[in-house]
Amino acid sequence: MDQYIGKMLDNRYELLEVVGTGGMAVVYKAKCHRLNRFVAVKILKPEAAADPELRRRFRDESQAVAKLSHPNIVAVYDVSKTANLEYIVMELIDGITLKQYMRQKGGALPWKEALHFITQVMRALRHAHSRGIIHRDIKPQNIMVLRDGSCKVADFGIAHLNNSQNTMTQEALGSVHYIAPEQAKGARVDARTDIYSAGVVLYEMLVGRLPYEGDSPVAVALQHINTEPPMPSTYNPNIPLGLEQITMKAMAMNPADRYDSARAMLLDLDAFRKNPKTVFPYTIGQEPITKIPKVSDEDETQVLGPEEAALFGTPPRTRPDHKLEFDAYTEADEDEEDDDSRRRKKEKGRSGRTKKSGKGPIIAVVVVILLFLIFVGVFVSKTLSGLGSNSDVEEVAIPNLVGMQYDDAVTLYGDSFNIEIGSYVEDNSQTEGEILDQDPAADYVVKQETPTITVKVCIHSDSITMPDVTDCTESAAIAALEEAGISSSNIIKGTSVYSSEVEEGKVVYTSPTAGTPVTSDTLVTYYLSKGPDPDEETENAVTVPYFVGSTRTQVLAQLKSLNLNGTFEEVEDDSAAGTILTQSIASGTQVEEGTTIAFTVSTGPAESESPSPSESESTSPSESESASPSPSESTSPSPSESTSPSPSESSGTSVSVDRKYTITLPTDTDEVDVVVKVGDTTAYSSNGVDTSQGSITVTISGSGTQTVSVYIDGTLQSSESVTFN
Repeated sequence: MDQYIGKMLDNRYELLEVVGTGGMAVVYKAKCHRLNRFVAVKILKPEAAADPELRRRFRDESQAVAKLSHPNIVAVYDVSKTANLEYIVMELIDGITLKQYMRQKGGALPWKEALHFITQVMRALRHAHSRGIIHRDIKPQNIMVLRDGSCKVADFGIAHLNNSQNTMTQEALGSVHYIAPEQAKGARVDARTDIYSAGVVLYEMLVGRLPYEGDSPVAVALQHINTEPPMPSTYNPNIPLGLEQITMKAMAMNPADRYDSARAMLLDLDAFRKNPKTVFPYTIGQEPITKIPKVSDEDETQVLGPEEAALFGTPPRTRPDHKLEFDAYTEADEDEEDDDSRRRKKEKGRSGRTKKSGKGPIIAVVVVILLFLIFVGVFVSKTLSGLGSNSDVEEVAIPNLVGMQYDDAVTLYGDSFNIEIGSYVEDNSQTEGEILDQDPAADYVVKQETPTITVKVCIHSDSITMPDVTDCTESAAIAALEEAGISSSNIIKGTSVYSSEVEEGKVVYTSPTAGTPVTSDTLVTYYLSKGPDPDEETENAVTVPYFVGSTRTQVLAQLKSLNLNGTFEEVEDDSAAGTILTQSIASGTQVEEGTTIAFTVSTGPAESESPSPSESESTSPSESESASPSPSESTSPSPSESTSPSPSESSGTSVSVDRKYTITLPTDTDEVDVVVKVGDTTAYSSNGVDTSQGSITVTISGSGTQTVSVYIDGTLQSSESVTFN
């Protein structure tokens, strides 16, 4: 067992289990007892913690990343250290990596789904770059796909710190396929380094393979430096030209040929999303990088200075300088702004020429009194509400979003403001998706870190309302979506999820959600239920034992000890009277305390003739269920009793028994899904098992001799007979 499992950090974080291992750190699932929630705790490995320089960098960088706050970035809650430990506390993600998701989907993703994911990744990078943080290790393994179809970028280099040497180490093995040319050469990196890696991720999503393969990390790195990648359409001719151009521009070997910022790439992605036939006037440079200044950067998240951050981030409340010929609203809006500006100047000029009046002194006194009252009011308000504690938060003016497309507003201002849709307004005279109203109004000054702007968005009368297909079968859900007017080519099956509320094989939820206005071209993803999570640990949860074959008396005792309830239906059966024949909830299932399980219990075989008084007594329910027979019954059984064993005797070899079972894991992959069945009953199931362990030992239950089958990633690996009693 891991040395930290079960330990409490800072009398707050209880470490429960290992959920991930990186080159320099281990990630644990933990419970925060102060806030009563589950979190992820990343702890530096002992060999890394022994280096003072690594400890310093770990602390400095984790504190820098803790400043990031974005829906597409895994949140960092706390940074702490003890005498022997350096650790950070992060958001615990309920999902899988993008790499795992691509494997489940068979490699390549539909281009619309790839566009959906890369847009979220670029939003995360835009936010990080604007705060002066460069990730340096963008790859599918560091992108988490959540159950709702969104994704979050994780691991901002903290778990991949190297020593002061600038050579390629073992830690680069997992990242070398996504490394930028300048990074592979050990040269200075900037935000365009992350853009290159994001381009490789997009490339892999579109074609289902990496642009460069080799026998060693060095061979792959050299290809990044010296070789142009094959065009994605070489492997998948169905990729739209515009999306291929975006991919190749992001992957340009020379940083000068790439997008100069994540924001610029986002604008192209958004333009392509609106019109998939868009073609960009890009010529990708073919020359390899020749002049790159050498510096002593290390393979870790880099913190930029304010000046550098301004180059790659999103300048606050300014219109983008990356104009596209198909952005129809841009020039018109700028003309309107120019007219408004000129009008305000004229009004200001007129208001500035005041006439002399004898009432001047009186007005001045009134103004002074009003200013004094306002000052007192603001002071009292701040004192009573405690707003003085936000003195370090800068005041910001709400931008004017009215007239913009909602997606454009999110792209331009999503890092600085939470832009939420309050309602949809049907108006065919306006462009669909256009923001018609906002609250707070434009130019309103607020003092919040990330102010919320609630907007009203235009929809047309012919818009489709996303139907509610929750709890429908897959075929019924698809039929309902198509009947609503959504194109079948835009209906995508997402990764199945565990659900204790929705039956296995039925829809748990969709993205977009029910009731959202959509069009026939909207990408709709539905997620099916895999049933209850066998590994989910909930408060007051009880694992149901295997009751079949036990006596009614034994089951009653077990139910009482587990705080469960039971109902019993008596049926004739060849089994001995009192023997449990079936149970309504399968063994291994987790249920809440107080749950009722329905059982069928044998009354014994049918009798062909009237029994003698002694026989009727011996088969009466009271005696068959009695746990304490009288001495005469136990020492001098009647003939009928001697030929018909008591329930406890007849079922003695059928009582469920737990035993340990070891499973050897494959070595040709990083993670696998493992299922163990005892007969037809699933005794163990776990997704994303780390194969670096070599083997795992699980507990299975059964009675007598049964067949134990092991499935790895859905394929039968082994099957053998196991004797439990």
